[in-house]
Amino acid sequence: DALSDLNCVFATTARNRYMIKETYSPESMATFANDFDGKIGILFGPENSGLSNEELSTCNHLVSIPTVGFQSYNLAQAVLIMCYTLMNKSPKNSLHLGKTSMATNQDISNFINNLERILNNSGHFKIEEKRELMMQTVKNFFLRATPTKQEINSLYGVIKSLSKSTTN
Repeated sequence: DALSDLNCVFATTARNRYMIKETYSPESMATFANDFDGKIGILFGPENSGLSNEELSTCNHLVSIPTVGFQSYNLAQAVLIMCYTLMNKSPKNSLHLGKTSMATNQDISNFINNLERILNNSGHFKIEEKRELMMQTVKNFFLRATPTKQEINSLYGVIKSLSKSTTN
């Protein structure tokens, strides 16, 4: 059963089911989720009928997305609204950096320039026309990853070690 390892399940519904279950808005459900210490799931029903009363009875709480001018959202819209609300309400994750700090764009640029030099010296760029796109891909990867200074320094060490092993 898909719900068996969860500690709390919210069922989405557009209709009042006259069940004795607390009904949350997406925002209040997201707040609940942030404060809850356990695994939470959201159960969505099929577009044509929604969840049955039996399916709703397996859930801890209900969540209802407010609508204006129509009764319900289609499944994709409902999933999008719930995910966006959860993301928007979630506490911003803080990264424990210990004794290091985030690498600056200059740190990353210096590393990429060094990497490009080593790749060039090793003959990696066999097709010169692909060089720019390859390095752009590498740069995009490292900028998206937002590495720490320690991670960049570790990568310098890896590249130095690999460079030594290929010259022997």
